[in-house]
This record gives sequence, C-alpha cells and structure tokens, in this order.
Amino acid sequence: MASRRRWNCFKGTEIKLGVQDIFYHDFGAYTGQISPSVVKEIGCEYAIIGHSEVRKLGETDENVNRKVAVALKHNLTPIICVGETFQEYEAKKTEVVIINQVVKALEDVKLEAGQKVIIAYEPVWVIGSGQAVDHGIFQQIVQIIAHTAIEMGEKLSNKFEVIYGGSVDEDNIKDFIAGNISAGVIVGNNSLVADKLLKIIRNIQ
Repeated sequence: MASRRRWNCFKGTEIKLGVQDIFYHDFGAYTGQISPSVVKEIGCEYAIIGHSEVRKLGETDENVNRKVAVALKHNLTPIICVGETFQEYEAKKTEVVIINQVVKALEDVKLEAGQKVIIAYEPVWVIGSGQAVDHGIFQQIVQIIAHTAIEMGEKLSNKFEVIYGGSVDEDNIKDFIAGNISAGVIVGNNSLVADKLLKIIRNIQ
C-alpha cells in the first residue's frame, strides 16, 4: 500500500511511470525477477526490454520476445532496446544486427487497438562514453528499423516509434529530436543529476 500511495503524486500530471525490466511470468518462484502484473498494479505504463546491460548478463533475443508479448498482454508499452557492440560496428555489421534484433523481438507479436511498441536504438559502444553517435547515422538507423517493422506486416504499420539512447546530454538532445527524427530519447547517467536532466528537458522545448 505504501508503494502505491508513493506513486499517486504523479496522477494528473504528464509524467508517466516505467520500469527498467520485467519478467515473462506473472507469478512463480522467480526470486529477483519483476512481475509484469505487479508493475501494472503500481501504475507503470512502460517497460524497458532488452537493454544492453541486461543482454550482457545473458538476456537472449527469445527472452526479449517473450517479455514484449507479456508487456502487451498487461497493456504496458514495451521499449525494446536494440544496438550493436563496438566489434560489430567495426565489422560493419550494424544493419544486420539491428534487423535481426528487431525481427526476433517482434516475432508473432500481436498488438491490440491502441497499443504500440517503442524501439530504442542504443549503440552499445557509446553508452556511458559521453560521445553520442552522429545524428546522421541515427537517421539511417531509424529508416532501417522502420523498414524492418513495416516489412513484418500490417500489424506494426503506424504502431511503432523509434527513439535514441546513448550518451544523451543537453548539448546533443536537439540533434535527435530535430525534424521529428526521433520520438524521444533514453537518458542514462545524466538523468541522475537533477540540473543536467532539467537542461535536457528545457532544450527539448
């Protein structure tokens, strides 16, 4: 009850709650995992799935797919993270990696009326580096993701958005939202410093 009351302060505001990960079962002996039903109960509307740091700990594409399905089952909007490692970037495998991750994440996914998915491009090699990718490269990635999602059929047409994550700060935020290149961003380390986060928010407006 205490945790539920704590989040009531956001009611009536434009602030929406999300969770950094979910599990693909509602109940069971899964100590340490996050139940999607509990996430929904406390008022969350979004769930980040497949973040590179979770993938690094053993998250598979198959598990990402299962988490996307259960998120939609509970009417949570999945934020699906995709992105290549530095080795894959150096080997010029970015496009192949992105297409593969998007296809596997969305395989057999069914969206009900009013539902959507958000795909976050997070190049693993820039996270925490302080150096974001060039927005021109991001534009190309957006086109790759959009083309891939649309090719998967009508079920995803106009039901997805693409956002960027990876060393977002107050200086580069406008590059990623200018001309509606991106529907939004994921802010990492800079979200932990109130002054920096406020500057990012103000530079969006």
